[in-house]
Amino acid sequence: MANFLIVDVEISPDIAYTFGNKWEVSVVDYKEYSHILGFSCKWLDGKQTSKTILDYKSERQMIKDLWVFFDTADLVIGWNSDKFDIKKINTAFAKHGFPPPSPYKSVDLIKTVRGTFALPSNKLDDFLSYFDMRMKLENEKGIFIKCAEKDKKSLRQLKEYNANDTRITEDAFKFLRPWIKNLNVGIYFKGTVCAKCGENKGFEKRGFYVTKTMKYQTYRCKGCGGQMKSPLNLRKIKPLVSV
Repeated sequence: MANFLIVDVEISPDIAYTFGNKWEVSVVDYKEYSHILGFSCKWLDGKQTSKTILDYKSERQMIKDLWVFFDTADLVIGWNSDKFDIKKINTAFAKHGFPPPSPYKSVDLIKTVRGTFALPSNKLDDFLSYFDMRMKLENEKGIFIKCAEKDKKSLRQLKEYNANDTRITEDAFKFLRPWIKNLNVGIYFKGTVCAKCGENKGFEKRGFYVTKTMKYQTYRCKGCGGQMKSPLNLRKIKPLVSV
């Protein structure tokens, strides 16, 4: 069974001693580094788990639960997750003495959006608005500071905000699947399925994919519209190649 995990974490702000003003700050020293306030993990089309530090006796217990999700996942899906979430999560794993989780493939949706479309903004909420999809929840000003101070009401609001972020990231993934390059989920399923969506709703031949010396039949999924190619090279004799 394939384990595709959508993940989003919320972190506290750094607390530091500084000189200067808001637009030109010089950090003298850090009093407290940012840390994970909560996480939301959702299996694709399945169960969702959303937690904050309120749900645990220690931060380490929370990070252990998050580690188990990552250790189980085949595919980890997020928005700006390679640059932000996964690095923050890995830092927490190492800090609390956990080894690297079992290998998984990362799908950072913002990379597909940046490389494929020309949108006014690549922020998740702006992407969702542009394509008329459900969006982020509003949160009150200063909520992350209050959460860092362990304000219970603010942490409950943050949990709802975080959980919604994971659900809308799942929406974005389903929308973007046909456009994601090098996505091959078929390896996780038995039988012949679409490399993009993992289902078999039928395929239609759509010409050929060619390299300098090889030629492959291409197909389009009748479900998600994603395109893929056969692994079989149709060229029996390799052609001469220009130099």
